[in-house]
Amino acid sequence: MTRTVHGKPGQQRPPKEARDLEARLLVEAGNGEHREARVTVAELLTRWIEHTGPDLSPKTLHEYQGCVDRMIVPRIGTVRIDKLTPAMLDRLYRTLRDEGGRNGTPLAPATIRQVHAILRRSLVHAERWGWINRNPATLASPPKVHRREIVPPSPEQMRRILIAARDDSPDLGVAVWLAAITGARRGELCGLRWSDLEDESFVIRRSVASLSGRIVVKTPKTHRARHVALDDETLRLLRAHRIARAEIVLALGLRLEDDAYVLSDHPSAAEPLRPDTFTDRFRRLARRLGLACRLHDLRHWHVTQALGAGLPVRDVAERVGHASARRTLDVYGHAIVGADRRAAEVVAGVLTDAPPRASSRRRPSSTWRSAATSEATLFDTER
Repeated sequence: MTRTVHGKPGQQRPPKEARDLEARLLVEAGNGEHREARVTVAELLTRWIEHTGPDLSPKTLHEYQGCVDRMIVPRIGTVRIDKLTPAMLDRLYRTLRDEGGRNGTPLAPATIRQVHAILRRSLVHAERWGWINRNPATLASPPKVHRREIVPPSPEQMRRILIAARDDSPDLGVAVWLAAITGARRGELCGLRWSDLEDESFVIRRSVASLSGRIVVKTPKTHRARHVALDDETLRLLRAHRIARAEIVLALGLRLEDDAYVLSDHPSAAEPLRPDTFTDRFRRLARRLGLACRLHDLRHWHVTQALGAGLPVRDVAERVGHASARRTLDVYGHAIVGADRRAAEVVAGVLTDAPPRASSRRRPSSTWRSAATSEATLFDTER
């Protein structure tokens, strides 16, 4: 006769000895007394990646696995987790800082912090699973990371970049323009399809990553879609770009589908432009111009211009896909100085019953327009 166990009909009740053992192990685990003392760091990391991997993006999972295989397991993989101490972890971090890079070169503090994050998170699960009593990584001291100063291109540099990109190739010109005018990440730009163009805006639904030579399409960093409004000049540029692309596809006896990629090297645009290819082309472009400018700096330029023009932080954060407005403030708070100064003048004018003086500082929004949307001749399709 079958009995019901834990509310599951049809399951056989286990023998009394098994039930007693299960109850004892649960009590011991709850008291922190029971642990799998023979579990090593390597085994824990394998179990942790199996457990958390489905919740990670393919790129993040690839990066984590690389850190585990190259930096952690070869050095402390055989250490039992119940014997792991903060001092051992600090020695690991010092070793990585001195000789953890390629060919024994020093490893960057930011990478060591990632190693620390992997160990800390995996040991959190070991603690939850009752394998250790305390997480040693919480007492370890990874190196500090000094935030790189954000120096976006100047208005004149932006103009040179846009003109040079257009002259290099129409496709690169469109790609660089979209990077500057939307502030989107490179993977998000490469993932744009023509079907994402809705009501004078792009809906960013996906991101593209290149892993081990293959293309991976994933959700955006915040795991949700967002709308990015487009100005008239950008819409005109996109129409011209789509016509030009359709003519090329038609000449090959093919058809440009609605879900074709906006940025693509494929004859029918059925595959996205690789993000690393986009970066390489921009790097060569900047080098020819003698500029120390990265592709990601165009995103910085967009955000600083928008904030400097006085746009609400929350709106800017939503536009560029930051997880929160706090994140935008933490990274770009310096860009709000001009808008904050104008706010001070307005409030002071009210209190002193006098009209506020016009700020002598040029509004960044005019800079934005002079370097971007007002430059219709930069992408004149008749040229």
